[in-house]
This record gives sequence, structure tokens and C-alpha cells, in this order.
Amino acid sequence: MKLTTLVKTNTKVAKPSIRRYCKHCKLRFTTKLKSKVYCSDKCKSAATYHRKTNNVEKRLFRAQGSAFFYWVAQQAIRSNTLQILEGHTVESMVALYNLFKESIKMNGTGSTERLYVLSHIYAANPDSSSEGVGALFADNLIVCPALDNQRHGNAFKEGTGHSIPRSSLKLQHHVHSDESPKAVIKRIVEFLGEDLVEKVVVKAKVQPTARIKLFAWFEKNGIKAPSEKLSTQQLQTLKDEYLGKENGKGFVFRLEAYTPTEVYAVEMERLSASEEAQLYLKGVIWLDLIDIPHDVIAKAHMVCFKWLHQEIPDATPHLAHYLKSYIDINALVDDTDYSVIDAASPY
Repeated sequence: MKLTTLVKTNTKVAKPSIRRYCKHCKLRFTTKLKSKVYCSDKCKSAATYHRKTNNVEKRLFRAQGSAFFYWVAQQAIRSNTLQILEGHTVESMVALYNLFKESIKMNGTGSTERLYVLSHIYAANPDSSSEGVGALFADNLIVCPALDNQRHGNAFKEGTGHSIPRSSLKLQHHVHSDESPKAVIKRIVEFLGEDLVEKVVVKAKVQPTARIKLFAWFEKNGIKAPSEKLSTQQLQTLKDEYLGKENGKGFVFRLEAYTPTEVYAVEMERLSASEEAQLYLKGVIWLDLIDIPHDVIAKAHMVCFKWLHQEIPDATPHLAHYLKSYIDINALVDDTDYSVIDAASPY
């Protein structure tokens, strides 16, 4: 009996060629790899560079069109120097943004009136006899009622807050009072560095204002730019008309503005006031059982303002002086059941 040996041969079947257009240069090329979308490594590198550049430009657009950087520019104009931002890191800029955002939230929505503002501990633009200029950092700012800040004026206590020496100010970073915020924002991006600004935009999720987005939409779609005098709502209506949308009055979520006591309570907690001082403010907010005279509340607010601006070392004895006749802080301990109080609170 004759045995037959079967021999297995490794015969490779050639893959069919695929013809497609390069994703970058758009020229046609041939490949045998389904995953290949670029005709060469050169085109692949160019596409990667182009994509990264576009991402940077988009993020810088978000920064330059945001309310936050517009406000930062206004502060630079007010202080006449970009150096109020000297020494910022990504983390410190994000902290500044978060404080700015918190101040906006405290003002509520639906009103252009600014009840609460960001006030400098070391004055933003003190008189020339002072040793420094107030820096634009979260630890040199507090949120407070606009009226209290207006009454306080430009006064400050030397040695408090965060400042930069006048002797270190450089002419190249000087900001003229008549410079436009838009031009100053560009200088700020250059001063801080595009890389830092881009990281801040990503980490803090900074977005351009609705108004800036609308103007960008008109430009992108080749529509003649509407008048700068139109309100944001009018611009949105105009865009809706171009898109054929009907303008109905949909639900708009609105936030109520904080009360002055609530604002001071938040800031006293942020800057680590004593537990007793915080309890007095919480007593005013939570209990609201007795009609505390308005002038007493106003004096308590001014105590908070002075402590936050580091003008007095301790707010506790002063708050006790004005409020102990109305509030028993011993009843406001951590194990107190506030559910009944919170249910009845108007805040």
C-alpha cells in the first residue's frame, strides 16, 4: 500500500489595492491598508500640526471672547499695567476665574445691575505715594455689595493683600487708559503665554459670551455683520429668522440674587473667618426669627467688609457686639437639626 504525503503550502493571497483621496492634500493615492488615510508621512504630520493649530485658535477665541478675559482687561486698564497678572499659573488663573464666576452667580440673572462686585484688598490703583499696585489674584479680591465698596473708596492698609512693587513696573507692560479691552486682551494672552491661556480655557471651561458667538456665526456664514448697537436678544432673533425658526418664549431658568448677608457668609467662609463669626452670619440667614434693625445688620456687614479687607484682625468680637442681643450662637452648633429652620427660611 502506497502512502501519500500531503504537503501544506503557505501561499499568500495579495491584498487588493485601494484607491482613495488623501485626507490632507486631497490628491489620489493607492494603498493596501484600509486604515491609511494620508498619502505620506509628510501629509500625516502636516494634518496633525494643522489640527493642533486649529484647536489652539479655537481655545484662544474662547478666551478672547469671554466675559472673564474682558473683565481682566478692564482691570489691567484700571491699573495701567499688565503686571497685575505677573506670576500667574494655570491653577491661580482658574481660581481667579472661579471667583469671577461666583460673583456673577451672586448677582443672579435677568438683570444688568451689578449688586455685588469684586473688591481689591490691596487697592488696584492706589495713589502714587503707595509702595505697590494691587495684583489681580483671587487672594487679593473679595465679593461684596457694590454700595459698601463704593463707600470704602480706594483706601487700603499697607502690607495687606497681594501687590507688586511700583519699582518693578516696566514701560513695555504699561496699559493706557484709552486702550480698547479687545486690544488689551491680545496683549494679556501674549503676556501670560498662549500655552497657559489655552490650558486655563480647557481646565476652567471658559466660553465666549453669547454675543460674541452670534457675531462669529454671522461671519462664518458670510452674512453682513449686524449693527453693534443691537442687543444680544435682537441678534439671536435675527439669527433665528435666517434659520427659519419661530421665536417663541421658551422657559428661561433664572437665578435669584444673593442677599448681602449671604454674600458675606460665603466670603467669610472662603477666607477662613472664625467659626463664631460665621455662626453669627448664619444666624441672621437661617433663624430670621426676630426683626433685627436694619442699621444693626448694616454695621455687621461693615465689620465683615473690614475683616475681609484685613483692616481688623478679628471680626468675632465686633459681630458679637452688634448681634449677640438678637442671636444665640450656642444654639447654632453642628448637631442642631436645621431641617425645620431651612424649611421656613425664605432664602
